[in-house]
Amino acid sequence: MNLIMAPKFATFNSFSNIVGKGNPAAIVWQPNWKHCDVASSMQKYAKEFNLSETAFVARLAANKYSIRYFTPTDEIALCGHATLAAAQMINTELNLPAITFVTFMESVELTCLMRDGKVEMR
Repeated sequence: MNLIMAPKFATFNSFSNIVGKGNPAAIVWQPNWKHCDVASSMQKYAKEFNLSETAFVARLAANKYSIRYFTPTDEIALCGHATLAAAQMINTELNLPAITFVTFMESVELTCLMRDGKVEMR
């Protein structure tokens, strides 16, 4: 039997802890998604969220995740504030001191460190 977990959705404001400030991004985290899931489904989610970017994350290893970025109309190669938001969401769930993301389009590795309640990207 293969258990399929429902995706987790959240919006985070990068660069601020004040509601309505900062740079918002939607995050969709589905632990059972594969690295190359169907882009058309992701595009539909991004259009529904209607934020500048929506990031989709899937676990590759203990602290390594694939990440894809979509605007309401297109997939894009990279989005810094959505990466920070994804790190915050995963850290909220798993309390990892460091998270590495591998971007889907360019295979760039981005490492986010958690320090004093803030996310630093390297």
